[in-house]
Amino acid sequence: MLVHRIQFAGTLVGAIGSLLCRSVAADPSAECPTGWFCEPAPATDAPRPAPPESASPRIESAPPESEALASPTLDRDGALPDMDTYEPKPAQGDRSWGVQLRFDLPLIDAGDSPAHPFMAGPGLGFLFLPLDHIGLELAVDSAFGRDALDAQRRELAVSGALLAFFDTHRLVQVFLSTGLFHSWAEVEPRASHARHYRYFGAFLGLGAELTFHPLTSAFARLDGFMRGRVDAGASNDPEFVHSVTGETSNSSAGALLRVGATRYF
Repeated sequence: MLVHRIQFAGTLVGAIGSLLCRSVAADPSAECPTGWFCEPAPATDAPRPAPPESASPRIESAPPESEALASPTLDRDGALPDMDTYEPKPAQGDRSWGVQLRFDLPLIDAGDSPAHPFMAGPGLGFLFLPLDHIGLELAVDSAFGRDALDAQRRELAVSGALLAFFDTHRLVQVFLSTGLFHSWAEVEPRASHARHYRYFGAFLGLGAELTFHPLTSAFARLDGFMRGRVDAGASNDPEFVHSVTGETSNSSAGALLRVGATRYF
């Protein structure tokens, strides 16, 4: 009987110990009691590496249109042009200054004079264009020859003008000119002594400019003028005396044809 009790107690103790060992194995954080052999905690599985992303093909975008236009082009040999000598083609709106060479031809009315008057001379003008359709002109002009009174005449004039262009985007531009001038004349009538006259006057004209290069043009211009003498001898020695009525005058009017070329900068 005692033997059966001892066997039953041993079986009970073994069952309790087995339960304790399983509880310790189930809880990895619990400590194993002294003298007990506990099962080690199962190793946790390492996280699987993420699958590599599929590399999408790289699409290079085309450069902007502005950069494509600004990029230099290759020459025939496949080399870049020399940037020191490369100059972009100037636009017509880039014109700011101009130098003008012109030929002046006064249109003289011979009237009743038996002479054949003819005068002509060169001129030099400087232009400043603050706007595309507005120009300021400062010029020096000359004329030599025989006048309507059959007198030898030499004249030099300084003028300032305002030019107004009607259309600044066409091959041929029409413009209006108006301004003031001051001139000096040396006149040598036949069988008389030389005289020196000084004039002040105004002019108004119309012209056309032909642009055959963005910075070079040719022009033709017709100016009508009126002037009067302002020298000291104007009151004592009149320039014009009517042969029939005896009337005198120191004022005159006429027309001046100008043709030439302009180089802009």
